[in-house]
Amino acid sequence: MDDWLETPRFRFRVIHTPGHAADHIVLYEPNRRWLFSGDLYLAPRLRYLRADEDVYAMLDSLRRVIALEPELLFCQHRGRVEQGAAMLSRKLDFLLELGERIHDLRRRGLDEAEIARALPGNDLLWRVWTGGDFSKRNFVRAFSRQA
Repeated sequence: MDDWLETPRFRFRVIHTPGHAADHIVLYEPNRRWLFSGDLYLAPRLRYLRADEDVYAMLDSLRRVIALEPELLFCQHRGRVEQGAAMLSRKLDFLLELGERIHDLRRRGLDEAEIARALPGNDLLWRVWTGGDFSKRNFVRAFSRQA
């Protein structure tokens, strides 16, 4: 889906960006290089993932949006984020490094729970609160699926 949303003052490109959700979109204003990023950005370093997120689709979505070189993000969780392309690149780099670490630990013979414990951060509160829907283990599962 690459449609346009027009207002009296602005014209936004509607870009399908699956990963966080299959139907996720962002809005990009090319003249001002604004990106209304929905849940695409969230933070440069994630500590947990939802069970239904597709990390490989997320990586592809990040690459496509970074190529637009947005200057300013409007993130529904972080508000206004300067240096949009750079911040999205930081998230992309973090996810790629995390995926490599997970694959390396898997090659060493660690199981899913051991790999999750080896990942940075503490997800206990979110894992318990969401019944496991948000967890580091979901990163392990997501990166273990084929791209």
